[in-house]
Amino acid sequence: MFKKTISASVIALGISMGLTACDPPMPPDVLAALAEQTVTCESGAVNVAFPASVADLTGGWQGALADSCADMTINVVDANDESADVIISATGEFSAACKPFEQLPFAQDGMVLAFLNSELASLDITPEIVAGILAGKITDWSDPAITAVNGGVAASALAINVLPTAQANGLGETKAWLSSLGLDNSASKVSPIPFDDGMALTSMAEGDVALTTYSSALYNYSTVATVSSNGEALQFLGGFALTANLCGEDTLVKRAVVKYLLRQDSQGALLSGVVLPLADDVRLAAVTKVSKGLPVPSDLPTPEQ
Repeated sequence: MFKKTISASVIALGISMGLTACDPPMPPDVLAALAEQTVTCESGAVNVAFPASVADLTGGWQGALADSCADMTINVVDANDESADVIISATGEFSAACKPFEQLPFAQDGMVLAFLNSELASLDITPEIVAGILAGKITDWSDPAITAVNGGVAASALAINVLPTAQANGLGETKAWLSSLGLDNSASKVSPIPFDDGMALTSMAEGDVALTTYSSALYNYSTVATVSSNGEALQFLGGFALTANLCGEDTLVKRAVVKYLLRQDSQGALLSGVVLPLADDVRLAAVTKVSKGLPVPSDLPTPEQ
């Protein structure tokens, strides 16, 4: 069964309670970290399109926002709905009707190698093996390279069948990762598709391998290979961000809603889904960017104090 392994860094903020007019300006990252502890409310309704990977979380977000801001609401719409004010995209693509005035990272996803071999409860591989499989150079489960990194235990001879498609942005990141390691990045066995809905994982046959997204593998309970390089287990073969695209007219209520959604990252809400939170510094930079024009909560020090 697929297992989540999350490494999270902890930000320690030393904030004095006795700030005076003589104190230096607060660093933006510290101010952002403090500001995201509170919900900024603006009046209005915002139509938000969410990808399938976070769809199960949206009802909880709507309810929690209603508890905090009586006059600010989230309406969930389809990604192709021209009324969408914000589109959270898992692929880097969004409706042509959306003309973004702001684009921000929202969460993390990435590429993993799912497999089906009833002889193997787990599978250790290296970047070199990944490159070989995706390029059609390693074609059998009994290949010596696979045996060598799995304790010398050889699997039975069985053809490795690589499923033919992978999500385009993730495939691109995987190729870039392989290239950065000086490995064959042709991935000639795989062609790009705009979006991986994970359906191919539900009908994998014995010997199949799939380059798929972390979110799809987790959602479908797929068994995923552990990829190690220089003794370090890698989370993704190529990582990418879900993006928040704020469409049309720049309004404070759109900014406030996206700031609220980014806050779910730090509150741990994303970990109950099938995507991963942003790194703390990336999230705080996004909070700072989207907070342009929004009021600073009255109980927080301002940069001028």
